[in-house]
Amino acid sequence: MEFPAVSGGEEHGPARPGESPVQRADRNFAELIAELRVLQTGVQFLFGFLLILAVQARFADPTTLWPCDLWVTDLGPGWSLKDASTGTLIAR
Repeated sequence: MEFPAVSGGEEHGPARPGESPVQRADRNFAELIAELRVLQTGVQFLFGFLLILAVQARFADPTTLWPCDLWVTDLGPGWSLKDASTGTLIAR
C-alpha cells in the first residue's frame, strides 16, 4: 500500500532506519491516540469540576441565563474533544 508524500517530508517525525511507510503510519497513529488519551482525561476533570460547581448550594437561585451558561460550560469541553479528535483523524 502506497501512502502519499506529506508536504515538508518530516512533519510527523522522521522515519526510523528500516521503517516502512506503513510502520511509520502505525507509529504516528499510536502517538496520536496517546495524545488524545491525555486530552480526554483533562476534559473529564474539567467536566467533573464544572458539574460539581453547578449543583452547589450557593447556586440554588439561578438567573435567567443560568441554564444557557450551564450547557455551554459543561458541554463545551466535550464538544471540543470531539471536534479535535475528529479533525485530527480526518487530517491523517
